Amino acid sequence: MNDQTNTVVEAAASTAAATATKFSYGYVVGGGLIGIVGKIDWAVVISILIGVATYLTNLYFKRRDEKRADEIHELRKKQYEETKKRLKGDIDVERPD
Repeated sequence: MNDQTNTVVEAAASTAAATATKFSYGYVVGGGLIGIVGKIDWAVVISILIGVATYLTNLYFKRRDEKRADEIHELRKKQYEETKKRLKGDIDVERPD
């Protein structure tokens, strides 16, 4: 029975050591993360996020504005070409009676 008892005690000791090691690593890693998060200057992080959001918003509206400007330009070119043809006499304009 003595050998069996020794085996059980050794197994329990190795399990306890492994568990203690896992908990220790968990506390070290968790404590390290908490330490890192605690040292972050949140005002700087929030400022950076606001800056990125502002840039993306401006980029979106600038592209929309350019699209509208291109559409207006195309319409004005078309209107100019029709006016040029009308002045040459190629297009008859129907006038209301």
